[in-house]
This record gives sequence, structure tokens and C-alpha cells, in this order.
Amino acid sequence: MPIISRNRETNEITNTSYVGRVLKVERVKETRNVSDTLDYSDYRTVESTYALVWLGTRSVPAWTNGALGRAIAPLREDTEGNTWNPARELEFHEQFAWVDCTTLCPWRDQDDHIAEVDAMADTCDPMMLVNYVAWCSHQDALRLAAAQAAAIRAEKERQVEEDRVRNRPELGKPMKVVKGRKVKPGYEGTVAYIRGDSVLLKADGEWKDRNAQGVWVPAAYLAAR
Repeated sequence: MPIISRNRETNEITNTSYVGRVLKVERVKETRNVSDTLDYSDYRTVESTYALVWLGTRSVPAWTNGALGRAIAPLREDTEGNTWNPARELEFHEQFAWVDCTTLCPWRDQDDHIAEVDAMADTCDPMMLVNYVAWCSHQDALRLAAAQAAAIRAEKERQVEEDRVRNRPELGKPMKVVKGRKVKPGYEGTVAYIRGDSVLLKADGEWKDRNAQGVWVPAAYLAAR
């Protein structure tokens, strides 16, 4: 069965698309606006249905949904396009996209959309199967790259937090000046007092002596030693 749109009131089929080219159907939980009017928003967690389809070797390119991280194709096939998004020859990784088959507001006389996998190995276009294998490998590579990038970001964030904790001024903590003009970088001392974002440094052996002289340094200019 392809993707079929059916009128909820009359049960009449209003659209049939992607015949023999539905490879997968997924149902996922999403937060979407279920309002049936345009004067307010009503965001709820709902079950959305998506069908993975083959667009063919020539079609209108799908658009990328950043929130989903997926290429989305229209429910109704478009093989002509328009001046700003015309049909063209597609690379193998552009030939597969997800179609949103979710019906959120059935009481507004919308069609129901039904999708079932109908891309059978013994009847479908051989080009689709070849490109689908390549597309799957491409998707795996993208996921791996995304996971590696996320791991790098997490490590950087961990290092930043580690540095923040290590360089946080505390009473009795030996520190040094790493930037600034009033107190030259390289100056060393021990934290004797903290007032807001300013830190009083005194000589290491005198930080407890209230009569000993010291220098005030912005906390952001200090690092642990």
C-alpha cells in the first residue's frame, strides 16, 4: 500500500502517492501544536507518523527539518517544482525523505493519512534498492559524525567546567595573575579575602595577617597554581 489520504467524512480516497516506494513507517513522540485555529497555540506531546519514501532519481529536493534532523518530502508528490525549487537530478543521498502522515486536527475535516511499507525487493525498481543501501550507509556515517561532534563538545564543556572549578578563588588558595594591567601577569599570592568579583591576594606566608599588605585583583584574572 502507498501513502493514501482518505476523507474522514466520506471515506473517499483523495490522494495516492509514492506507490511501491514506501520503505519504512515510524511512529515517534513529538511536541506539536494541536490547535485547530490560528489565534492560539496548544502544544502537546503526540504520536507522529512518518513514512520513508524514495523520491526517484529526478524530483523536487526535500527540505531539511532542523528540529527532526530529517529530510521532509511533501505528502503530495511534486515532480515539477517551481522557479525557486525546481525538480532536478538527485544525488543518491537526496533520493530518500520522510513524509509526515500525521493527522492532528481531524475535527477540522482533514484527511486521514495511511502509510504502509510497499517497497518489495521482488517488485520495486532495482535502482531504489541500490541507492537505498548507499543512503543507509550515508545516514550511518552522518550519525557517527554527529556522535563524535557531540562527544567533542561534551569534552570541551567538561574541561571548561573543570577549569572553572580549579580556578575558582577560595580563602587560602594559592593563585596567580594571568591577565590584566594594574597587576602584572605572573604575580603570585594567596587568597586572603573575597568581595564580590574581587579577590585580595597577599604573600603566601601572610594571607592570614590582617595587617599585611595585599593587592586586589578581579577574580576572572586569576588562575590556580
